[in-house]
Amino acid sequence: MHAMSSHLSKDLDAALWSLADDSRWRSMLAENVYWASCEAFVQTTLLWAFNSRSKAFVADRERRLRKEPTWKPDLAIMSRDDHDAWWGARRAGRCDSKTLRRLARGIVELKVAWTPGNATGSAVLTQKAKTVRDDVDGLEAARTEAPNSEMYMGVIVSGFHKTEGAKALADSLVIIRDALPKAIRTAATTIPLLDGFESAAWKDILENGKKGYSSLLWIPMG
Repeated sequence: MHAMSSHLSKDLDAALWSLADDSRWRSMLAENVYWASCEAFVQTTLLWAFNSRSKAFVADRERRLRKEPTWKPDLAIMSRDDHDAWWGARRAGRCDSKTLRRLARGIVELKVAWTPGNATGSAVLTQKAKTVRDDVDGLEAARTEAPNSEMYMGVIVSGFHKTEGAKALADSLVIIRDALPKAIRTAATTIPLLDGFESAAWKDILENGKKGYSSLLWIPMG
């Protein structure tokens, strides 16, 4: 672990739980789950919650961290002392990804997975679990690109169910967790978000007697 790892990890945890404990935020999350736009919503609000609380760090959105535009993590975190240097590198006519990689202290990737019966194709839970594992492996490989960074993966698991929604969500989280490398499974934490949420705007959902369920599987990788 890096020298300031405990501070960064605590700041991210504080930001995440501040959102999860806010009933207004959960209501907005529910609407974004309904419209399948929750990844962007969580990214944006986590950026705000983290930057408004952390005294030592500041996060930036989707900054390119390779010469070719193939790696743009959801959040890239730098020391506040490095903010001017970071801003100069990202505002250059050509993004100075080498400097950004050197300055990065944390990388956050977010993914969305759906409970059974709420997705098709590549979004089906078992397929998404493989994608999450591939992304975790990619973060491990990216340590050579950003050697001063701690890596974090967040998986937002959601779905609408008539009965046993809590069980479907819990079982889905187990499938995602079991796809992770054994070395980081014990570090993964589940943050509850929605538990049987109902909205008057969800006419098609309510007519079928369904409610919304969601949790975030938060995976610190060190």
